[in-house]
Amino acid sequence: MALIINRNELARNYFGMLQEKTKNDICWFYHHTEHGIGVMNIKELQEQMSYWRKLALEGKAKIMDYNNKTKNIFNKEWHILVVQAYKDGEQVPQNPDPAGCMLMGYMVSGFIYAFKTKKNRDDVANYVMKGLDK
Repeated sequence: MALIINRNELARNYFGMLQEKTKNDICWFYHHTEHGIGVMNIKELQEQMSYWRKLALEGKAKIMDYNNKTKNIFNKEWHILVVQAYKDGEQVPQNPDPAGCMLMGYMVSGFIYAFKTKKNRDDVANYVMKGLDK
């Protein structure tokens, strides 16, 4: 059975996340297993970055500069980071992220993360892909 998520449900999640945010939240994303919007603080993000870096070194994940954009969503600026899966040098097709498609108007195969600041987004991308061909 396919899970159907509509724009109104995602928007409710988004506004709920904004109301419950803390000053320590760094980014938000669509949580695929929980089917809602999740947030990460710096500690959680550092753990995730280490995992992404490991996958990038193994050739299993990439962050491509051309996917990283700045979007205005409901009058708030967010800096988008896209993490894509790879296998044997080829991108592994994934269903587009519903939050990216519906809230951000951003159709791309991969996992989309929205950062409050461009610097945080760029620091993550640079850490994960440091020394690797983007």
